[in-house]
Amino acid sequence: MLFLTSADVEAVRLEPADVIDLVAAALSQKAAGSVELPPKLGLSPQPGAVLHAMPARIGDALGMKWIASFPANRTRGLPPTAGLIVLNDPDTGAPTAVLDADWITTARTGAVAAVAARHLARASSQVVAIIGPGRIGTAALRALRLALPLRSARAWAPRAAAKMRFAAALGTEAAASLEDAVRGAELIVTSAPWPGGPPSIEPGWIAPGAFACALDYDASFTTEAVARFDVRVTDDVPQMDVARAKGSFAKWPRFSELCEARRKQEDQRIFCAALGLALFDVAVATRVVQLARERGVGREVN
Repeated sequence: MLFLTSADVEAVRLEPADVIDLVAAALSQKAAGSVELPPKLGLSPQPGAVLHAMPARIGDALGMKWIASFPANRTRGLPPTAGLIVLNDPDTGAPTAVLDADWITTARTGAVAAVAARHLARASSQVVAIIGPGRIGTAALRALRLALPLRSARAWAPRAAAKMRFAAALGTEAAASLEDAVRGAELIVTSAPWPGGPPSIEPGWIAPGAFACALDYDASFTTEAVARFDVRVTDDVPQMDVARAKGSFAKWPRFSELCEARRKQEDQRIFCAALGLALFDVAVATRVVQLARERGVGREVN
C-alpha cells in the first residue's frame, strides 16, 4: 500500500489543466450513469464542525475521502480542514493507497468552478469576481484562467489584508466592497468560510448573462439572490437534498443537475452550487497515485 504525505502529493506536480480534465471526465461519467456516488455521511461533534465520509466509484477507480472541517481551528492557529483519501483495489477491495487529501480537495474544487463555467458561462466572459480569496479562491481563479479568456479579476474579503494579499499574488483588483466586486461581473465565484456570517450578495447586483458558482454552500448568496437566477444547478441533487434536511439551503428553490445543463441564451443568469463530490477526489487521487508510482514518490507500507 502506497502512503503519500501532503508533501508527496504536491511533489507529484499534477498540473491544473490535468485536474480540470479529470474533473470534466468524471462529470461526463456521472452524466452517463457510470458512477456510484452516495451522499456524504457526516458527524457533527460540535457546533459548526463536521466530519464527512465520502465514498465513490468511477469505473475501476474506487475509494473514500474522510475529511474533517473544524472552522474554529483558525483561532487555534490550525488548518480548518484535514483529511485522508483511501483507494481500493477493484477486484479484491484491499486498500492500495492512502494519501493526504488537502491539495487534492483544493485543486479539484477550483477545477469544478472552471468546468462548470466552461459549460454554463458565456464563452466571451472576461470579468470575474472572487468572493473569499483564500486557497479555494486561488485554485478557482487559476483554473478559470485556463478555461476562459479572462481579462480582469476582482477580489473581495471582509479583511482588507486578505484581498490585498490575493490581489498582489494573482494580479487582481482588490474591490472596495462586496457590491463593487459583484456588480458587472460576468463570473462570480464564492469561496467564503462556511458556516460564516449571514449571506450578503443581493439580487440587484447580478448582471444579465452572469454565471455564478458557489463553492461555499449557502454562505454568500441571499435566498432572494438565488431566486433571481434563471437556471440553478448543483453537482449532485441527492447530496443537496441531504444537506437541506440538515438545515442548509433553507428556502432555496429546487436545483437540477450540473452534468445535464447547458447555457441556452446569452442573457440567462445561471447559478451553480458545487457541493464537493467524492468522485472528483477519487479521480484526481487515482491519477496522483499513478504518477507517484511512476516517479518513485511516497512510501510503500504493509
